[in-house]
Amino acid sequence: MQTAPEVVRQESKPQLVRGAAPASTMVVVGFEVLLGEEIATATLCMPLSTLGPALESFVGVGSPLGGNNETAALVAAGLMDVPVQVTMEFPPVGLTSHEILGLQPGDVVPLRHPAASPLIVSAAGIPFQAGVPGRRGNRLACLIVDTQEAEENQPWPS
Repeated sequence: MQTAPEVVRQESKPQLVRGAAPASTMVVVGFEVLLGEEIATATLCMPLSTLGPALESFVGVGSPLGGNNETAALVAAGLMDVPVQVTMEFPPVGLTSHEILGLQPGDVVPLRHPAASPLIVSAAGIPFQAGVPGRRGNRLACLIVDTQEAEENQPWPS
């Protein structure tokens, strides 16, 4: 039996896909599909709220993680080695549309952030610490500082 699949519609702009509310947590899974000698990629994106009931059915006696603490510990240990993007961020700067359109290479945008105040350190987009920029040898670095002290010097995102 042969199939003749065809692309009916493809959407590459996430704002045009109406599968869930903009703030919904999404689960994205990528697959490599092999059909004969042809290889293609497929991506499945679904709201977590849609998958929730199905996922709950896996967390039980028959689940690999359900009753086996050793397996759960191995999974947790494996997650500790997963790379996570860490960033140091300045608070947002407000500019007018006129100022933005007038920006040229070489222009300086004032950050309006006191040099002595710590910056926000985020992991995977979630603020978790405060830090001050610095150097370690010939590389830029970040020194983590006390979060309570940072809250006194600048508003901390909630």
